[in-house]
Amino acid sequence: MATNRWQIGALYQPGGPNGIFTQPGGIGTAVYPTQQNSQPWLDWPVVGLIINEYVPWWSPGCGHSIKTWKVIKEWDYETSISVALVCCEVCTYVQSKVEPFEEWLNPIQYAILIA
Repeated sequence: MATNRWQIGALYQPGGPNGIFTQPGGIGTAVYPTQQNSQPWLDWPVVGLIINEYVPWWSPGCGHSIKTWKVIKEWDYETSISVALVCCEVCTYVQSKVEPFEEWLNPIQYAILIA
């Protein structure tokens, strides 16, 4: 029997979409690099200004700040049903799954995903 190529709490694409992301703590932990939070803005000529890139609408387990989810169609070999993987749009961290795939379009149950 085939096994799933994805796992909840892991990067769907190894290294993320551009190959720079790592998950040193393992499955279900933060992904690096992440956005800067409360860091000095060295490129600005005024001393003491702080940059804050972490202003999320949604905060997946990877720790990135996102405004929308990336939904990827996959197959769940354990249940033999199509699945919608709800992923971080920055690094492809798999936050959750919806089975069957078409169910994520349900405007009552998954309004956040289709809004």
